[in-house]
Amino acid sequence: MTENMNVSFIMMAFRGIIRKLGLRRLLFLLFASFFLMLVLHSSMKPNVRDMLELNKCPACYGVSLCNDILQGPDEISIKFDFWGRLGLLANTFATKNVYSGWFNHQRVIIKRLGHDFELQNMDSSICQAMKIDNSCNDQMKSVVFKVISMRNSVERLLNESANLNDYRLRLCPSTEHVDTLFSPILPKTNGTNSVKLGNDPITANIWTLLLINPEPLLLQIMRAEDGWPVPHYLGACGRIAVALNAGEPLIDYHRKSWPERAGLALQLLLAADRFTYSHPRFAFYLLDASADNVVVNDQGKLSFIDLEHFVVVDRHPSSVPDMWNETHFSELYMDCPGCNTFSPYNICNHHISDHNHFMICQQLLAPGVGSNDNYLPGGLLHSFPPEIQKEYPQMEHFLNECSTGASTDHIKSARRLRDILNIASKESPLFGDSTLVNTWKYF
Repeated sequence: MTENMNVSFIMMAFRGIIRKLGLRRLLFLLFASFFLMLVLHSSMKPNVRDMLELNKCPACYGVSLCNDILQGPDEISIKFDFWGRLGLLANTFATKNVYSGWFNHQRVIIKRLGHDFELQNMDSSICQAMKIDNSCNDQMKSVVFKVISMRNSVERLLNESANLNDYRLRLCPSTEHVDTLFSPILPKTNGTNSVKLGNDPITANIWTLLLINPEPLLLQIMRAEDGWPVPHYLGACGRIAVALNAGEPLIDYHRKSWPERAGLALQLLLAADRFTYSHPRFAFYLLDASADNVVVNDQGKLSFIDLEHFVVVDRHPSSVPDMWNETHFSELYMDCPGCNTFSPYNICNHHISDHNHFMICQQLLAPGVGSNDNYLPGGLLHSFPPEIQKEYPQMEHFLNECSTGASTDHIKSARRLRDILNIASKESPLFGDSTLVNTWKYF
């Protein structure tokens, strides 16, 4: 009934547009728009070399892809697709600096990791910090190496503030093992990471990324090749970073079949465990688990994107806070239902927090809360099938428990939800060819 009403409403609106513009004028506007898009697609040739800003290295993101991207004086191996070119046009107004395209026959996402004004502000801050005026771009290389201790600067950036808006990546309760955190990025000697942060180009790259956006750092620490639910990172050249296109937004799956959504829910619950427990030394806590930061590829594999805000907890520091051995239980703030509210201080002062499990249950899976920004009305697990409600009534109970309640062990309830989903996938005819079980292969 509702769908018929929606169709009728759309038809009425369309007829109203025809009456207002006239059929001939409407067809002309549609043709002109289509022609403009074709012109943009075929003739707009973005200057990738200008985007690279290689003259500012090592105050850049790295050079690992430069040989592959720069194939000659005028040849560039990155090709923007239609949406990427359209994004370049939109960038004139919106300055998002995120583009889609092709690289080595693979669909990729190309990022400059910040708005134009953010990049300009970063450059100005670097110049001013070294007592140089705002226009030191041509001297950036020599300016960066004048920093007295790049390592100390990196540590300050990782530990300078407990407010989300003031930092992007936080390492706590101390930064004593900062070299271990960045060991996948630091050069290797005889197969081991014996090199430490210093005043060198790679440390300068790490420092720059901490200033603007640490996503490439996290993609190299939590590598997709090792089973982390993130995009495959290909590398950087100057001021662009390139990763494989990991799929379409989770929002597009909101109306898929319940077994398919249940499979994605299981992956999200497994990801909460992965971020919290999989690294031998560090726990990684998502500070932005909104639905627009999750994508799904053609094979049904889920990935987290836009990894700009993380708290990283060193689980084996030399000295520990008073509450260290207690598990941190997240709280639901009743005066702000559905808000992405958390305490970095509490996360940092406990060896384990249930923050990841709580955020994923609250923001993505649960009814009502997930619709805070109208991304996933009712949550990803909305509309439980009657046969599931009848056979597994505790499933909804654990979903509600892992997404609400003060002093609740959200890890325990999230794992119980995960286990019931797995049991149902093996027992219930609703799942047919074990759609849900197949999602385990990604972890």
